[in-house]
Amino acid sequence: LKLKMLELIAPCRRFALFLFDDEKSSDDASKVATSEKVENECSSQYNPTDNGALLSSKERAMGISRTVALMVLLTGDSDPDVKSKAESYLRAHMDSYRGKDAEKSEVDESSLHDALLGNSAAMAQSLLTLVIGGVASISVTNRLMSQYKLERSVDTLKLGLSVSYHVDNTMETHQKALLSCCRKKVDEFTSAKALKFVAKMLEENPKLFHLCDLQIDESDVAAVSIGSLTLSAFGDLRQPGSSGSAAVESVASLLNALCLRLTMFYDARMKQSGVETSRARIRQILAKSMVQASAVLAPMSSGHGGSSTMGSSAKTANTQLDIRDHCYGVVCTLARSTFCLDERGALYDCGNSRSFPENSNQTHFNRTLKSISTASMLFGCVANEVEMLRPRATSALDALLSAYVRVVTSTSENAR
Repeated sequence: LKLKMLELIAPCRRFALFLFDDEKSSDDASKVATSEKVENECSSQYNPTDNGALLSSKERAMGISRTVALMVLLTGDSDPDVKSKAESYLRAHMDSYRGKDAEKSEVDESSLHDALLGNSAAMAQSLLTLVIGGVASISVTNRLMSQYKLERSVDTLKLGLSVSYHVDNTMETHQKALLSCCRKKVDEFTSAKALKFVAKMLEENPKLFHLCDLQIDESDVAAVSIGSLTLSAFGDLRQPGSSGSAAVESVASLLNALCLRLTMFYDARMKQSGVETSRARIRQILAKSMVQASAVLAPMSSGHGGSSTMGSSAKTANTQLDIRDHCYGVVCTLARSTFCLDERGALYDCGNSRSFPENSNQTHFNRTLKSISTASMLFGCVANEVEMLRPRATSALDALLSAYVRVVTSTSENAR
């Protein structure tokens, strides 16, 4: 059945399995599609825009996202034939635009990603939902919906590729029915593939979070939603005994890519006015990311991290190295952004934020640098880390010490 399903969505002959006819399509649009039918059927190269005459842009984008998501999930299938064919089809789809726009320097990179992936935000949220399970995803979404008021923001939080259910949260029977329809978590290997793909999306599409005017306070909805789901996935997958898991390595890679994009968003927010609430939401996600990264690095700082690799296979040991490598990247990214100037000092206290009363007499310098927990941890990592990762630990420590200098410089400039 899975092989037959893959045949239906093969890049060389797409049957619009996940696309729906536009109810508003006219006879003229049908004639346009018919005139191009012969040429499109004879072409061996798949172009995601070929079916666009009969479909609205939104429906077409969601259809492409469903197709790509299915291929991504099947790359983690236990059957080698299904896995191999899904990887081949996914590779062909991602290469379908390669070289076509090489001569056009004015091509918008984000439009190319939209053509390949459709609605990237919806696909990222759906893949993360499959990783953590439907119940956990509903919990995250409901918590975020209380923070957003605009209809567009709420719709973004509800974006998904699967069937959506509309229930009355005040009725217990509706809630039970919804929970009974929630998807279970996919297996670990499939989770690893899905998380790797979402991380790749974040790395290659810098405008993934830019769904609307960035001057609006609630324009961070996609960033906060994907960030919250990523943190939930990290906490769920990183369980005792899973330190060498491929899924944990994948979610650590995703966390690293997420922090890189969020710090850019946060730095831009620091230069804007009227977006204090948005800035606080992003800061909270960055602080929680620091907590997760510190939890991974703490055993190595105390000298016990290397003992977990003893007796492990070479593959497991390398996976553990990759996980710590990504976590050092998280620390470097946060230390080099304006997040280091936040007076709650989460960066310097392993992600733990401190609050101060408004009438506090403490200076910005004393508030921010109240703790040296992160510095102590990184000094321990430099001393105890394996030779291969010692440069990464040193780089993270160097970035943190540079952040201290930035705080001192900023404080002295503000005092003038």
